[in-house]
Amino acid sequence: MCGAIPAKLQGVQGYFIPEAEKIKKAVNVPVIGVGGIIDPEHANKFIVDRRVDLVAVGRGLLGNPEWAMKAIKKLNFTPTSIEPIN
Repeated sequence: MCGAIPAKLQGVQGYFIPEAEKIKKAVNVPVIGVGGIIDPEHANKFIVDRRVDLVAVGRGLLGNPEWAMKAIKKLNFTPTSIEPIN
């Protein structure tokens, strides 16, 4: 699965999130979701919806080294707006 981009899932962000979500339900450790995630809103929603604990945005960062800074601005995050999810 590593490095895989299934043809039928091209353009679908978070195509391995369902598998990560199943793992999250079975273990008591943080789980990272992956799979073509390039949009900050998608990344944030996977975490806010508690489907995963973290997301990997490798392709997003490869395509745009400023991805994280742009995501912070796009999502209007400030140090005081970020609350831990328990």
